[in-house]
Amino acid sequence: MNWRRPDWWPLRRARGRFSREPGVALFHGLRIRLTLWYCVVLGVALLLFSVSLYLLVQYFLLSPIEDAAAMQAHDHVRQWLTDPLDHGCRPPGPQSQFGPPPGQGSKSMLVVCFDQNGSLLSYGNTANLPPAFLTNTLVPSALQSGSATDIVDGGGSVGAIYRYAQAVPNHQGVVVIGTYI
Repeated sequence: MNWRRPDWWPLRRARGRFSREPGVALFHGLRIRLTLWYCVVLGVALLLFSVSLYLLVQYFLLSPIEDAAAMQAHDHVRQWLTDPLDHGCRPPGPQSQFGPPPGQGSKSMLVVCFDQNGSLLSYGNTANLPPAFLTNTLVPSALQSGSATDIVDGGGSVGAIYRYAQAVPNHQGVVVIGTYI
């Protein structure tokens, strides 16, 4: 034991670490490389799990909404074709000023119709619908491809609105179905 320098002296500890065992210096670099390798593997695994979780949640939460909106749109297009004066734009049930409150999971749908020029066909209840839902931005793409979708911000406490637009055959118009997300 060295009586001139105590064990707590920093230079003694640093020198002693390398002099105690010959394998310490040999495996010091390997230990650092393995630690970095483990960190990279863990980061990649976390990234893959995060992306897959995001995609699965998006699929399982949005696909029932998309399917329900598409079925409602097809029903309204069929109603438009059987009764062209009605345009198939009557809402399925009574609605409050901006539809159901967010978070209550009501299945009521918002319904509006546009003619082939993108003009809103009013049926008396369009004044109570959110302005973001009434925009005709989906009409040109629905007339070209047959259907189109988007998500708009309903504003305020309403939240986001998923919109599905279905073109009526022979370019008579477009039915837009919306539901709160």
